Amino acid sequence: MNYSEIRKSKEYLNDDDCCTVVASAVAFDMTFEESQKFYDEHGRKRNKGYRDWSQAIIDLAELKGYHLQRYGVRYAPKGWALVKTNLSGAYRRELHEVKTYLNSKNSINISNWKRFFSEDETYIFSFNGSISHVGAVKGGNVEDWTKGRKYAICGAFKITKKENVKNLTKNENPFAKFGF
Repeated sequence: MNYSEIRKSKEYLNDDDCCTVVASAVAFDMTFEESQKFYDEHGRKRNKGYRDWSQAIIDLAELKGYHLQRYGVRYAPKGWALVKTNLSGAYRRELHEVKTYLNSKNSINISNWKRFFSEDETYIFSFNGSISHVGAVKGGNVEDWTKGRKYAICGAFKITKKENVKNLTKNENPFAKFGF
């Protein structure tokens, strides 16, 4: 699903403060209703934000068969950096690698994210500062209302499907190369 499709759904129109639900639907190839049901079962109240969103993303990835890699903007020995963290978001300098150094903690934003992350991947970005928000990026497209704005990104989950299974069409024969 993409953000423009989600915005048209009746369930979305009747639910406010649902950024985690929207981001999860986009990133994990779910309908908004499926994502909403998952978060309802994890204690999210309708029309309310969800504080424990990062643990829910970890649980959802495990449930749906996705691999996660987490990044955060942290102060490192040489200054502000984008670093790989563990899934809880903890960063210990001696254990985690610096992906790149930054000019400031607000260097990465939703308008320039492609300079720091691969646009071929799927991410859920977290924002802090003037807003507390999460949004999804998939296939190089920002699938969120923050598109084109300059909200600072403070963290990210890179989301990858564990098994890369090709969906066959009715006329494809996967055994043709073996003479069947």
